[in-house]
Amino acid sequence: MNILMVSLAYAPFSGVGAARMTSLSKYLLDRGYNVTVICYNSIIFGENEQKRQIPIGVERICVEKLPEKKENRKNIQRTVERVIREKDFQICISSVGPYDTMFFIDKIWRKWKVPYVIDYRDPWLFEKTTIKPVGLLKYKLLIHDYLCKPIEKRVIKYASKIISVTEQCQKDLIERYHVNHDKCKVIFNGYEDVPVSTAVEKKDEFLIGVAGKFSEYNADAAEKFLNACNQLKTAFQIKVLHIGKREDLLAEKYPEIYYNVGEMNHKDTMEELTKTNALLVSYAHVSGLGTKVFDYIALNKPIIYVGVVPSELARFIDQFEYSYICTDLEQMQQAVKKIVQSKTFWLTKRDTWKYSRQYQNEQYGMLINEIISGK
Repeated sequence: MNILMVSLAYAPFSGVGAARMTSLSKYLLDRGYNVTVICYNSIIFGENEQKRQIPIGVERICVEKLPEKKENRKNIQRTVERVIREKDFQICISSVGPYDTMFFIDKIWRKWKVPYVIDYRDPWLFEKTTIKPVGLLKYKLLIHDYLCKPIEKRVIKYASKIISVTEQCQKDLIERYHVNHDKCKVIFNGYEDVPVSTAVEKKDEFLIGVAGKFSEYNADAAEKFLNACNQLKTAFQIKVLHIGKREDLLAEKYPEIYYNVGEMNHKDTMEELTKTNALLVSYAHVSGLGTKVFDYIALNKPIIYVGVVPSELARFIDQFEYSYICTDLEQMQQAVKKIVQSKTFWLTKRDTWKYSRQYQNEQYGMLINEIISGK
């Protein structure tokens, strides 16, 4: 069985955008499928962003990312068509975003009759966030959505399956395009690279970990949280350990609280987070779950959520016994104090296997078999 993936973000790119399809391709290879991946040449990513291992056995076909959008799409389309001419594929999985394939994937189906799946890693249009665009940006986004809605509708019409990473994202697509529910499926992101031991070392200071982007998701919530910790520093020795690109403004404003260790690959990030007592999520979107929350679940440490409420992510986190949903400075202070004083450094006693990347890949594998067999 030959499977074609069009995943412009792919290993060795170590950003979260490459994790889903890289993991799935390895899973499929291990089960005897032949996997071909069309992706961007890794030269477009920085040297520090090329730390993800390419699965042994995958046929990786790289395309150059051209500066002009239309030419770039045409170049990707030509590559996809060339690859399909050379090999008989039973299915094509298109990972979006980036969303370049949305402009031609249905044409590929009409010409070559290769069934395709659209995997929405992020929603393309009408993303719901509390940070509303204003001015010229607002009108540019409205025009973009108006022009692209017919394209998305056509792509969904001819797709064999539409995969979303959250229930709310799926619900939005179904309502917007009146899609049959049976055509859609939710397959979460999931955790991987779980350290053997997640027990925290005994230290005088209380470490709260955050991985990836921090204030970029919700600058107001991130700064409020650091301020809350700063106000508690006379009673508790608290530090926020940030793994990712250093945020100078936070470092300058809260030098005694904010501690940055730089960017790391996923495995090392997980190892570093084992040293923490609790984990932090800051968010500004009404829908979506992100990817780091699954890693946090795997580490099984208390999660503090700061940001917009209600939101899909807040509801998701709130299901666990030792999670804390905070919208203001007082709630943030109370959450930190409660974790420190209770000395309960775990998130849940429930089985979390269904949130693993392995479990999600198994769901994907069953779906692929159904499409190929025509069930």
